[in-house]
Amino acid sequence: GENPVVVCVDRPESTQLRCSNACRSRSVPFVSVETAGAYGRVFCDFGDDFRVVDPDGVTPRNTLLDRIEPLDSDNGDDDDEEDANEYEFT
Repeated sequence: GENPVVVCVDRPESTQLRCSNACRSRSVPFVSVETAGAYGRVFCDFGDDFRVVDPDGVTPRNTLLDRIEPLDSDNGDDDDEEDANEYEFT
């Protein structure tokens, strides 16, 4: 897509770190989301050059996902259960 981003949802910390490092090395934006009942956490890493500019304080617009695609599960590791749950979001 025009604006790729990797979204990691409710994954183990080791997976989040692996995805974050891979994204940062390729200058791809990364978002990690975790939920636990009524609580949640969102971590965004849009790179060193990302700056937030909010001149008017208006709530930002929402954007819908265009598509979700399964990743190739043969990545060479032995964690098939984790691989079965990895997707590429675009």
